[in-house]
Amino acid sequence: ASFPFIIDYNDGTKPVARSIYTITEEGYAACGGFMPENSTISLGSLDFSDVLRTTSETVDTIMKEKEGSCLIMFACLYRFMMLGANTTAEMEKIQEGIAGKRVYQFCYSGGEICPVYTEAGTTVNRFHNCTFIACRL
Repeated sequence: ASFPFIIDYNDGTKPVARSIYTITEEGYAACGGFMPENSTISLGSLDFSDVLRTTSETVDTIMKEKEGSCLIMFACLYRFMMLGANTTAEMEKIQEGIAGKRVYQFCYSGGEICPVYTEAGTTVNRFHNCTFIACRL
């Protein structure tokens, strides 16, 4: 489960991750999201330390904002699976980084819709897995 597919749509946007939720009896990978035709698929890697590192980086970035007293955060369920038996590790990392600020909501989801940049510098929304999204209010 720690090897997500990386999907390149081959349209000039950055690749996105697709979590492999199960392998069927026939040997097919059941993924968390659309696998478009004519895309390029490669294999990525995600483990416990990656989850905590990216959580810490995201919290550090959002805490640099001057305004906002609470946070709304969503993490992909796939990240939770990478925590293994230490299921509270990501929340503990968040608490370390927010220095007493209030967390309004933190929950896991089956994937997130986020923008990716096109070659023209505009954005297009794509469904992602393996992500951590935060909004400071």
